[in-house]
Amino acid sequence: MRAVGLTEFGGPEALTVLELDEPHASPGEVRIRVRAASVVPADGMFRNGALAARLTSPAPWVPGTEVAGVVDEAPDGSPWAVGDEVIAIVVPFHQRPGAYAEHVVVPVGSVGPRPQSCDFDTAAALPMSGLTASALVDLLHLERGESVAVTGAGGVVGSLVVQLARRAGATVLADAAGGDEEVVRGGDYAQQIRQLRPDGVDVLVDAALIGASLLPAVRDGGRAASLRAGQLESERGISIVSVSVWDYAEDSARLRALSSLIDEGALVPPQVRTFAMEDAAAAHEALGRGGQRARSVLVF
Repeated sequence: MRAVGLTEFGGPEALTVLELDEPHASPGEVRIRVRAASVVPADGMFRNGALAARLTSPAPWVPGTEVAGVVDEAPDGSPWAVGDEVIAIVVPFHQRPGAYAEHVVVPVGSVGPRPQSCDFDTAAALPMSGLTASALVDLLHLERGESVAVTGAGGVVGSLVVQLARRAGATVLADAAGGDEEVVRGGDYAQQIRQLRPDGVDVLVDAALIGASLLPAVRDGGRAASLRAGQLESERGISIVSVSVWDYAEDSARLRALSSLIDEGALVPPQVRTFAMEDAAAAHEALGRGGQRARSVLVF
């Protein structure tokens, strides 16, 4: 099968098209014929060697953490059948290739149904970002009427957090359209929040990874979350929440719930920009530039 991977760590130019043996599913797994695989920040860290300590196999290495495709191998007893259209989380640190491949093998728990209202390209951008946003909102225990400030609300994860927080009954202050109140990007974010909420917001979600300078926006005893562990430290009794998507890599029920919300029209899926698999380097160059409101997706 064809895959996009690397034999040594480096910049986007390190990515190349490889010919690899096809993997096969064992009991408790399914094989997916990949139609699309998204390009997320963790893929850049995989490519440049920042995650090298997690790798358990020699080169070549294949990055990629989320896919949309069609089940083409399902051992007896599987909850999935050949022909099912699915989305899945792929953990690229083990012996098998990551998501940038024509076929991936994953545990059955890492799979959810593809939203029928989305094409494969759009659906591929949902698993990792959707699980992250959903888990964050749950861990923050949002209550109806609470105020939530979200940075990076125009990005993939941030936009999903905004929507899920509003579904929970929170009032959202965001730096992009979709919130109940808008905060202008740039300048002193915390000061802007305090002008809107003199006592501070109940909850802050830092999807833009701005960091500790945001904490003055939060009321004493409030809660704050970042997409990166260690970005925020508690002060004034503020509870700090972090989430690792790998803790939810086999949360099939959560993937199913996200797909249902999209098909019901209750959740707007991420915007995507597609690249041919041969153009993976260009997709990674776009990733490195940052500020992308659409998720780059490789089409297979």
